[in-house]
Amino acid sequence: MKNQKALIGVISLTLILLLTSLELADAQGQTGQRLGTIITRISNWALGILIAIAAIFIIYAAFTYLTAGGDPEKVKTANRIILYAAVAIAVGLLSKTFVYIVANLLGANLTPF
Repeated sequence: MKNQKALIGVISLTLILLLTSLELADAQGQTGQRLGTIITRISNWALGILIAIAAIFIIYAAFTYLTAGGDPEKVKTANRIILYAAVAIAVGLLSKTFVYIVANLLGANLTPF
């Protein structure tokens, strides 16, 4: 549990430093992009990867369901995998929407997708 929290902290700090350095490069007139554009591109890629992984898990769950042969444990496992994949897609879409709403509240001009 401690390792997971430390890993999340390191990843968050790395992303913050990366995004801050990209914004500073843009403010100095170098060839950089606006922070909003970078955030939009990163979130689009992350959402695409999330949906692709969820689709793979849904296909795996369908295979598990079809090969269950009436075993209630395998059917239950397949149902759980499908549920988790659907929740992952919903959370991904909600997070994308949340970024768009916060950006609009702060006055940034972001496109949602």
